Amino acid sequence: MFHRGYSNVGVELVDYDRDIAKRNWYALRTTWRELHGVEYDPDDPRCIKMIRDLVQGKVFGTFLSTGDLTIFVKNISRICLAQFTRDTGFKFASESNMPNPLSHEITVPMYIYDNPEWLAKLEGIQAMVEDLYDELTGAGVPFQDSRYVGIHGQQISITGTFNLELLQKFCRNRMNNNTHDEINLLYRQVKREIRRAIERDKNDGSLDPLSYYMWKTAEERADVGEASSKKTSFYDPMFCNSFKRFPNDPNHEEPAPMFDANKLSWKYELIDMYRNSPCLLLPGEREMIESWKVSDTGDDTVDYVIHLDKKPLRG
Repeated sequence: MFHRGYSNVGVELVDYDRDIAKRNWYALRTTWRELHGVEYDPDDPRCIKMIRDLVQGKVFGTFLSTGDLTIFVKNISRICLAQFTRDTGFKFASESNMPNPLSHEITVPMYIYDNPEWLAKLEGIQAMVEDLYDELTGAGVPFQDSRYVGIHGQQISITGTFNLELLQKFCRNRMNNNTHDEINLLYRQVKREIRRAIERDKNDGSLDPLSYYMWKTAEERADVGEASSKKTSFYDPMFCNSFKRFPNDPNHEEPAPMFDANKLSWKYELIDMYRNSPCLLLPGEREMIESWKVSDTGDDTVDYVIHLDKKPLRG
């Protein structure tokens, strides 16, 4: 089965450290002998000041890395899997096609999916792949070998555990619209699930105010690297700063990109978020997307992008 774009990707927050402020308090108080006997109390002014100083970078935060979270990521492509598992610091457990047959659930980027001729060709290729796969497995070839005939967009699920500091690091690397797509969506969904969980747990009393403050601040800070300066100075050659979430840094000259971003499916994914899942958008992206309503190219492919009040014109 083909899935249009990344519509089948999902993230579940399995668990996260609800005692992160408590753990950090007991680490931080060690520096001051007079605080050794002070127990953690989220209403104690000493605890409040220490945790706020920690989050604001005024005290040394070694124990920030003890704030773990575990996520279950569903139905990412093998392409995204290769990127995801390169984010070092995770502890991973992945779905396997050694004991299991292929599911033949396939991610097809929107720009390709919405072209009837290309999609028809891909359907023909996939039908041939599935026929060969069925022939191999019917002949008793182990799944470990027969999985090699699957195509790259095949979907897989994975569970990973990492920490609060790594969350911010990975988002700085992966949430750049000019360089990342499916994994960009993955981390947006992680941020959304953290927001949902901490609001729920704060309201039912299972997350104390200081731990809530730590997680809320960490989630808000988990953004692409340019978010701190609000200017783009790093230009990847593929698309440079085509998306223009942030303006160009006047001190850095932007080269010509290798590819036209109006033919990139990630642009359509962002428009879909604008229409259907605005909670996944980052600060400044609503304005960025609305700026695409005006085009100076006259290209039909741009027409697909800019009419936000309409459904896609192709496919």
